[in-house]
Amino acid sequence: MRVSAAVAEELGAPFRGVGTLGGSGRGQVLITALVDLYRQGRFPFDRLVRFHDLADIDRALDDSRRGEALKPVLRMKH
Repeated sequence: MRVSAAVAEELGAPFRGVGTLGGSGRGQVLITALVDLYRQGRFPFDRLVRFHDLADIDRALDDSRRGEALKPVLRMKH
């Protein structure tokens, strides 16, 4: 995978990308609590997450730096 110099610098080249499927910890308890808060209007999930194509990784990092996205999520096409 090729990334721009800005991305490599941000990540501290050389780097290794590691993915996760939901992280670790007490997922069932945490997710249930977050869904409950979201339904009550107390957890703005839809305002915290932004989805980007992998090709737009620079924009995802910029959104994160500016505080426009707490969790930028990169999508890779199959």
